[in-house]
Amino acid sequence: VAIDGYGLQRLDLASGQRIDFQVDSAVPGSLPDSAISALMIDRSGQLWVGTRTRGVALTDTAGAPFRLLRRSSQKDTRTNAAGNSVRALCTQGETLWIGTEAGGLYRRDSETDALSRETAFDFAELIGLKTLPSGPPLRINALACNSGGELIVASSRGAFALNMAAVNPKAQELAGAARLTVNAPVLRVTPLLS
Repeated sequence: VAIDGYGLQRLDLASGQRIDFQVDSAVPGSLPDSAISALMIDRSGQLWVGTRTRGVALTDTAGAPFRLLRRSSQKDTRTNAAGNSVRALCTQGETLWIGTEAGGLYRRDSETDALSRETAFDFAELIGLKTLPSGPPLRINALACNSGGELIVASSRGAFALNMAAVNPKAQELAGAARLTVNAPVLRVTPLLS
């Protein structure tokens, strides 16, 4: 469980024992940030932690030391802080998708634990925004994958389906999505009322 500003807690259901994971600069491999904005356990049992200021950290569910994954590319259009504020994590096969506060969309392939093989996508361009108009900043709020292999992106500008396997991926706005709410780990799309 992520507790805002506190870190993580793991409860062992068999023993009832609670284990806290917190930031401690004196302990190598401790949690890198106490503000956790996304959690995901992949098929191999590794825990991916999206933080508000430090990017993505990785550990296993037994609590091995955290590894902070440094980003090799920074294609977010705003500050590095917003680019390192991870709001959403999703796996699609062997691919990890990362969505950020600054509207950054990143794909990490499974060959390496470092993000040196990361690919950055300009989400604003994918959804057809040449420049960001006034209004709320473009941010990615949630990611999910559907059975057709599309990446579903809930953003501050609406919900979109992307076929990222295409040579030139383009986003298709999901019709009828008036309001998006995120109840981790479920993305809930509320249709427009006629």
